[in-house]
Amino acid sequence: MRQFVTFSRGIAKIPHIEAFLQAKVCLATLSNSASDADAVCGWGNKANTRRAQAYAAQHQLPYYRLEDGFLRSFDLGVNGAPPLSLIIDKTGIYYDSHQPSDLEQLILKNQFSKNEWHTAHIAISEVRQYQLCKYNRYNDRLPENLSGSHDNVLVIDQTNGDVSIAGARAEQETFVQMLAAARLENPNARIWIKVHPDVLAGKKNGHFSADRLPENTYLLSENINPYVLLSAMNKVYTVSSQMGFEALLAGKQVVTFGIPWYAGWGLSDDRHSDIPALQAAARRLPRTLIQLFAAAYLQYCVYVNPNSGEISDILTTIAYLHKQKSDYALLNVNLVGFDFSLWRRLLFREFLHSLRVPITFTSSIKRLRHLADTKTPFTVLLWGMKHPNVAQWAQDRNIPLMRVEDGFLRSAGLGSNLTPPLSLSFDDQGIYFNPQQASRLEILLNETVFDERTLCEAETLTQLMIEHHINKYNVGDEYETIAIPVAQRSILVPGQVEDDASIRFGSGAVKTNLALLQAVRARNPDAFIVYKPHPDVLSGNRVGQVSHEIVLKYANLQIVQTSISVCINAVDEVHTMTSLAGFEGLIRNKKIVCYGTPFYAGWGLTEDLGDACLRRKRRLRLPELTAAALLLYPMYVHPQTRQSMSAADGLLWLKQAKQANIRIKSNWFSRKYTQLNYLAQLLLKYLQH
Repeated sequence: MRQFVTFSRGIAKIPHIEAFLQAKVCLATLSNSASDADAVCGWGNKANTRRAQAYAAQHQLPYYRLEDGFLRSFDLGVNGAPPLSLIIDKTGIYYDSHQPSDLEQLILKNQFSKNEWHTAHIAISEVRQYQLCKYNRYNDRLPENLSGSHDNVLVIDQTNGDVSIAGARAEQETFVQMLAAARLENPNARIWIKVHPDVLAGKKNGHFSADRLPENTYLLSENINPYVLLSAMNKVYTVSSQMGFEALLAGKQVVTFGIPWYAGWGLSDDRHSDIPALQAAARRLPRTLIQLFAAAYLQYCVYVNPNSGEISDILTTIAYLHKQKSDYALLNVNLVGFDFSLWRRLLFREFLHSLRVPITFTSSIKRLRHLADTKTPFTVLLWGMKHPNVAQWAQDRNIPLMRVEDGFLRSAGLGSNLTPPLSLSFDDQGIYFNPQQASRLEILLNETVFDERTLCEAETLTQLMIEHHINKYNVGDEYETIAIPVAQRSILVPGQVEDDASIRFGSGAVKTNLALLQAVRARNPDAFIVYKPHPDVLSGNRVGQVSHEIVLKYANLQIVQTSISVCINAVDEVHTMTSLAGFEGLIRNKKIVCYGTPFYAGWGLTEDLGDACLRRKRRLRLPELTAAALLLYPMYVHPQTRQSMSAADGLLWLKQAKQANIRIKSNWFSRKYTQLNYLAQLLLKYLQH
């Protein structure tokens, strides 16, 4: 493996830096020798890279400049968000027009494989559709003062002293000239100055201040999605900001006063006096927008999965950022969790860490009333269908309500044993297991137009679930076999927790495990029936126990230790009230008979004996059901990195967690020790904060 030397502690600490570089990275010390290194790397053109460049020149080593990619992360780097993409430039760096760069040469070369060209067209379409930028933690609402029929012109500010300004052959005075030109050329328009995100975060300073603005010129200090902002603009002025290229992607007329990487190719109105010289020297030639995009976003940037540390690609990164944006749009409210245990409070703070969504907690209805009386906007967060009195109170006061439950790929262990989940489902409409009202999942299933890539992702995910025996809790023996007569039709009856809300709200006449067994036997007198009690009931944590003797009056076989996945694979059909085993049976192409109304019933995929849900009028294909339930509805967070992750990454983690614990024999002491140890760790983190 190659070895890179760096003089920057910051570079050495970048998450997955060795994956980005495909090389071992060593921090330079007195003991480092040039013979050990294959190359030297530094961050862009910062002044503190001179030592590294001198070292590379002295030892005749290649020098690589690193920079953030153009789809960097959801949150800002200054807030600690790890990069999803990185630029590695051996020639120069894209923002320094004084010398060529790898990006400039890629654009000039203009050579793309058929696959790259196809990917570039998909990527540019999705970047526009999902409104993705370098950073993506923005509000998607346009300020009221920008609405209306006025002509609006955008002037993009940048951070004072940024090296990209000098690299674009500009200076502080250039910003003054740019603003003057924008006002002179658009006398009837309102001029809006966009403040840089790092300035809004209080980390850096810009070039303009609100107290020294000319007439009809306004400072935009709101944290607005650039694409939303650009939609209200007639024209855009910039020195060298990356937002200038995003304005080109948005179809806007762009005027440049520096020499950013996207200037001089015939796409923008370029005012810098050195542009003609670059064009005459054949450093900038006519190119299309898709050619610039393909070179910059596909060929120039390297993408890495922030959880696995493996090399990724632009389309996976786009999907990752789009999901984070969707989760943030749902949760970007003042959340007040009501009556959550200490364990869940700490869990939620960890879960919402990567989105930087604040949440507070209370167990006092008086506190909620006080917040309502002070007209403080907030959303009440409840677990499942708990506290109907609080829900009714919020509804009566027109206070938004959100519910949360475990996702369908939850953990390698039971929730009742305090095993933390890697997925949660936040629902601002209802909750998936209550068919008495619409839920966010039901709306997704009714209204989403599923694209082929999402459906392919869902099919790949379900195939991996089948292959690796992945289900919600991933407990039980996967290697035990079940003796079922080959010639006899076989039915699995999964037991449930009888006081579970999914039964209370989603099951009609059949509400107990015994009643379900009786109903299944009555309808199928000649079938071979296998009954599997719910693991939470077996552990003694929840209610729903049916004695073995009574079970065998209606079932041919009771299975205790075997994994639910193995049980489903072994039978022809699954008959259930509302169990998730029915959904997992659908994934495994089994016939599913529902005696209640679970979320997967009523879409034409199951035989439904429970109450019909008239809101579910759409006929779905299985990949559409799984795409909504596994990809779109839950939010996934990696237990170690605390970063958002995809459903596929969650499945991979569950697979690894199962393999790591395959030889561990659980007993009462080890379970209780694990619980207490985990609680102690969470309490320690809470006290440290």
